[in-house]
Amino acid sequence: MKLLFSMRLLASTAAATVTAVLPAVGSAALVGALALSSLAGCTDDPALAEPTPSTVPAPAACKVDADCAVHADPCMTAVCSAGTCGAKAKAEGAACNDDNICNGSAEKCAAGKCVGTANSMACDDKNACTTDTCDPKQGCVFLTLASKCEDNQACTADACDPATGKCSNTSLEGQPCDDANQCSENDLCAAGKCAPGKIKSCDDGKVCTTDSCDPKWGCVGQNNTASCTDNNACTKGDECLDGECRAGKIAVSCDDANPCTIDLCDPKTGCVSTPLADGKPCSDSDACTAEDACSAGKCKAGKAVDCNDGNACTSDVCDPKTGCELANSATGCDDGNACTTNDLCDKGVCKSGSGAPDCNDGNPCTDDACDAKKGCLHTPNTATCDDGNANTSGDKCAAGTCKGTPSSPQPKTVTVKTTPASKFVPDSVEIAVGDSVEFTTGASHNAVEVSQSTWDANGTTALVGGFGVGFGETKIVKFDKAGTFYFVCTPHAAMGMKGMIVVK
Repeated sequence: MKLLFSMRLLASTAAATVTAVLPAVGSAALVGALALSSLAGCTDDPALAEPTPSTVPAPAACKVDADCAVHADPCMTAVCSAGTCGAKAKAEGAACNDDNICNGSAEKCAAGKCVGTANSMACDDKNACTTDTCDPKQGCVFLTLASKCEDNQACTADACDPATGKCSNTSLEGQPCDDANQCSENDLCAAGKCAPGKIKSCDDGKVCTTDSCDPKWGCVGQNNTASCTDNNACTKGDECLDGECRAGKIAVSCDDANPCTIDLCDPKTGCVSTPLADGKPCSDSDACTAEDACSAGKCKAGKAVDCNDGNACTSDVCDPKTGCELANSATGCDDGNACTTNDLCDKGVCKSGSGAPDCNDGNPCTDDACDAKKGCLHTPNTATCDDGNANTSGDKCAAGTCKGTPSSPQPKTVTVKTTPASKFVPDSVEIAVGDSVEFTTGASHNAVEVSQSTWDANGTTALVGGFGVGFGETKIVKFDKAGTFYFVCTPHAAMGMKGMIVVK
């Protein structure tokens, strides 16, 4: 049953095959088998599945043979029997038509099979390079035997001689071919064989794949973990993952250590530093400057830091890194008490000295004392005193000064002597009216009054009515009127031995 069903399926596509099978089975048997196969359950095709008893169609009703459909088997005829259609075999030798043009004409039934008796179609094209067959519908079919001369070489042109059936395999020199190696390209035929072309480049332009070539599969890209760049200038440490370049976890630091710039990162160009406006506060990293400010994108030092802590017992210095540094000193200081001296620093504190200031101003007309804040105080008193003036009396302190009451002046005498060096000592005297000058001359010197013009000319002409002192003499000359009196030593006037007396 399966064989018959398979033949039924093949009948629609290969009549020649069916024809080849028919002689072995028999035409009538085949027709019956095909009819039964439509009712059999020997197929997976739902359309051809064996119907269940409840669905088997009832025989067609009829009155005469003409009411029944023509039977599919040309050697069977439809008949009406007892009101239903049936079939019976045609008589042996009855005319038939199996619609197979390969059987020729004048077909007759023989042993239940429709066969040709004359003019069967002979299909021979006299070509040794073809297979000759007959198609029931089309007639003779001549198929070229493609595999007859096929040498399975892509670089040969395979041909068959129709007269002899001999094969020829001509080399296709220089023609493109495929050597079945996926790692070569532009293969060309040479000497009947496919010669490999140049090695195929498998570089896919991706740094994150390791590219190689497999002769069977061609280019193969394996993901790697190489270093790469994600084309973002603001990341570093980029690496490959899953065939792609992933941004590194470390961000690029754009800090240029310049407090006078705004530092940003542009993914395309990288770090960009923009200067701050002039005058913006900044730090030049020098702890000894203050009020630093930006200028032309640079931090300019401001004024110097004042490290003076106001304590005389510390040495105040500035370190550029740490700033003001205060160290205790052991120098002299001022404890703020004006009544102590020799004050000295000790552990950063000014300690009072053991000494005291000398507040004695040497003025008998003040009472001297010391005030811790003000220091020495000199308070005027009213004590009696001596103003050192012999022409006063009743001296007494007043407003811090010793003052006496003027008394009548007492005449005084001033002494003028000569020296071996021919000089008067003193050579100029100032006295008051009523005072006297006591001249003492040596043996070779005298003193003679002269006029101013004679004195100026170092002359020796004595003034008429003037005073005179002889050689080696001591004499007192009293002056009762104001004026200037000139005198010379006559032997030595030319040498400049002269003097004057001013009387007031």
